Amino acid sequence: MMNNKALAVIDIQNDITKHYRDIIGNINAAIEWAVAECLHIVYIKHNNTTAGTRTFKPGSKGEELVPELKVARKCWPITKAKAVI
Repeated sequence: MMNNKALAVIDIQNDITKHYRDIIGNINAAIEWAVAECLHIVYIKHNNTTAGTRTFKPGSKGEELVPELKVARKCWPITKAKAVI
């Protein structure tokens, strides 16, 4: 039977917030749980492609995932820019 569950880790990047360290332990615990449960893990990164932007610039240090974040060996990275609803 195919597992149709996944854990989505969204926008945990260097530019996201200076307070991410307050929650990184819980995020990493969720990733460890997902790995143990053989769930898919999807890491979603935001890119800001607006002219003159200073944050989440593609290819910048701020756009990278935070160094404390556990990245599972089997994962699906996704990059998003503008969301239109």
